Amino acid sequence: MSGDHIDIKGRGTAAISKNCSDIGIDNVLYTPDSAINLLSVSRLTESDLDVLFRKGKAYVYKDGKALMAVKAQNGLFPLTADSLRDSAALASAPKIVDISDLVSAPAVTGATDAQVANL
Repeated sequence: MSGDHIDIKGRGTAAISKNCSDIGIDNVLYTPDSAINLLSVSRLTESDLDVLFRKGKAYVYKDGKALMAVKAQNGLFPLTADSLRDSAALASAPKIVDISDLVSAPAVTGATDAQVANL
């Protein structure tokens, strides 16, 4: 490894174990010479996980349930075993709601304000 880049040795699916089940994160890069593990937000969301950043923490959710609470360190959110086990942080994780569950009327496009008011 040089100071300019990190050599990629492979690509695959990473499994994170949580409560006796694995969470698969697809299309991750294997970089054994890296000093820390980094997860891309896009890789998480492509793997049907949701991510919320709030007050110096990143929360990772699956099906609305908080799986990880990661505290920022030096501008990064390092994933550690403690991130998965911090039950106090997970218990206080903000609840997330799929906004599509809140919408009761179909979206109206091209409607005037008066037409929308009459819905």
